[in-house]
Amino acid sequence: MSFTGTENHEISFAEGADQTKRYRESMSEGDIKGLFFGKDAIRKLLDQEGSVGIRAYFGINKENKQSLVIVGVFENEDDQIGDDYVCIDLGRPCPPDCGRDNILNS
Repeated sequence: MSFTGTENHEISFAEGADQTKRYRESMSEGDIKGLFFGKDAIRKLLDQEGSVGIRAYFGINKENKQSLVIVGVFENEDDQIGDDYVCIDLGRPCPPDCGRDNILNS
């Protein structure tokens, strides 16, 4: 199977709220709820030649906190890795950068 970039990944906010609530209920002291990534960083991944989407890998950063390592992906499902490609992390953690309380973060 190959990727097209048009796959539907939408879920309802109710399902998203259910998923994030279950995660928050399992969190340990100091865990993060989510990460913010700016549009320029995401565009940079998507604008790479041959990119049809992105893949996020769960990780643990140098501060021993959850992280997402995000790369572009080719239609053949391979990650775009190497000197000619971009890999991002350094998302802004929530907390403290959560915005207002809502059904996904509180």
